[in-house]
Amino acid sequence: MATTEYKAEVRHDGRLHTFTISNLELPVCQACGERVFTEKVDTQFNDALRAHLNLLTPAQIRDGIKRVGMSQKCAAERLGIAEATLSRWFNETQIQSRAMDNLLRGFFAFPQLRIALCAESRDPRLELSDASSGGHSRAASNRTKQRSQSAADALWLDDWNGRREACRQVQELVHSTGSTWGSTLIT
Repeated sequence: MATTEYKAEVRHDGRLHTFTISNLELPVCQACGERVFTEKVDTQFNDALRAHLNLLTPAQIRDGIKRVGMSQKCAAERLGIAEATLSRWFNETQIQSRAMDNLLRGFFAFPQLRIALCAESRDPRLELSDASSGGHSRAASNRTKQRSQSAADALWLDDWNGRREACRQVQELVHSTGSTWGSTLIT
């Protein structure tokens, strides 16, 4: 075994990333000096790539899912991925994309996002809404801008309060089943 500094080039998310692994431990042939890349070396590469790209580690993903009180299956359904994909992230056989890493961070941080991604309660207008316009479509937002600012503020606040109340109801229903998921009520 030898410890060496290694300049790595790894393609991830369609881009080539170059970074240095300071203390790469790998077997080296004493006769010819050839390096042997084992599964343990691959793990070091993956860890270094995650650190270089500032991606969540498998342990952080596991902890996040546990913290929000979901099963692996439920989390995969909400995220819109196969349970096998989530399992590959856990087992370090695949590294999540930057887009999925961003979604995971939001998913763990915001109960509202977890609720919004629930297939049973998903608002079909969600993809057409703009949070800055209170959930209205762009056309509705443009019409609202033509109204007085106070009327627009009132519409936004009414819409937000309605959505917040719907979130509370979902959380109370889940809480009444004994689940710890969504235990922090939106105020």
